[in-house]
Amino acid sequence: MHETASESLFEPLHDTSILALEGVDAIDFAQSQFANDVRALAVNTWQWNAWLTAKGRGVALFMLLRSSEQGLRAVCTGMPAATLASALSRTIFRRKVTLKVVEGARLWGCFDTQAGETRPDRTCQSTGEEQWLGEMDDRSGRRWRISTHTPCPEASQAFETAWQLANLRRGLPYLQEQGSELTAHQLGLHRLPALSLSKGCYPGQEIVARTHYLGKGHRQLTRIAADSLLRDGSKLLCEGREVATVMNSLHVGPNAWEALACLSAQDEDNPIPGELQTEEGHRVSRLPFSNAFD
Repeated sequence: MHETASESLFEPLHDTSILALEGVDAIDFAQSQFANDVRALAVNTWQWNAWLTAKGRGVALFMLLRSSEQGLRAVCTGMPAATLASALSRTIFRRKVTLKVVEGARLWGCFDTQAGETRPDRTCQSTGEEQWLGEMDDRSGRRWRISTHTPCPEASQAFETAWQLANLRRGLPYLQEQGSELTAHQLGLHRLPALSLSKGCYPGQEIVARTHYLGKGHRQLTRIAADSLLRDGSKLLCEGREVATVMNSLHVGPNAWEALACLSAQDEDNPIPGELQTEEGHRVSRLPFSNAFD
């Protein structure tokens, strides 16, 4: 199924870089540091994964691909692969694992396939050295490939915005290089899923487990929209009270903005009274994650 898209349809996603983890201890090292179950990956399969602080806050979110029996590839967005490698290197100690940026490699994407009602599996095909081809695990109909291309052609701004919007509508947050003050559940990482509750210890695991089993996650990632400007870092108000901060805002059309925010869960037991507004007093709506498989 992966070979049908023409290579000419793919455009580069420039804010991506690839980190290689190799060595006899690479899988065990990643299992001890990352939030999802790395050992569950077969060769040429991928998952969403995250690196958290000890307090359960998001440091980095990435696609993690099992490239070989002793190798992994992390597709980094937001935090560059070199920055992630430098931070992870301080936790290696005596393990036999090497961390290396794959020079010239990045993620490419296209909207070649039809969106369907069946979630694509997270398998991929190896198409050459440091090259893989697969599908996104949502309703967007997107394909992706990892490859090197020097010099890398320019992608259109319209394409990059469309890709970011598809991620936003799937509920996939974009974390800046400095990470996030939000916890894994507040970022919606359990919905991707990018967390494991059964794999054992990793940084932030205690907070993740406590939130899940004690039901303390009263705030959740929410897709929002407005017909006026939504700015990253600006506040959302409800009846004059600050209730959230805007993140990942996108201008998606004339007088149309979409973004993400971590808001109190809107249900019968925990509603937000009144309507949401920007700091300037403009109305903000909640929307469902239309690309997600719930």
